[in-house]
Amino acid sequence: INLTLLPFYQHSLAVASVIILAYVLIFSLCMLGNMLVCFIVLKNRQMRTVTNIFILNLAISDLLVGILCLPITLVDNLITGKSYVHASPCCHLHEDSHSQSAEPLMSCDSSLYYKT
Repeated sequence: INLTLLPFYQHSLAVASVIILAYVLIFSLCMLGNMLVCFIVLKNRQMRTVTNIFILNLAISDLLVGILCLPITLVDNLITGKSYVHASPCCHLHEDSHSQSAEPLMSCDSSLYYKT
């Protein structure tokens, strides 16, 4: 164990291990489930309805949120904000990815739903 990094960490080794394990489980389920949705919708022609294309878009955005946000959130949860060198850029990246992923897709879906 590198003892020079210990002041940066917010949790004990046992708590950090549980947090990391939980994030790995969530990340794995996120990737598996959303890739399965993408595969099924793209592979099967009968699944290419308007509703399923919207679900495909949500799955792709959820994949991107999982890839871009989960590692940043994990590091932020393990290391305090004061000691973390990249705290400011990561916070902006994290906020931007949340605001750009689901909200525009939901607004597009609601406008399509009410036009028909």
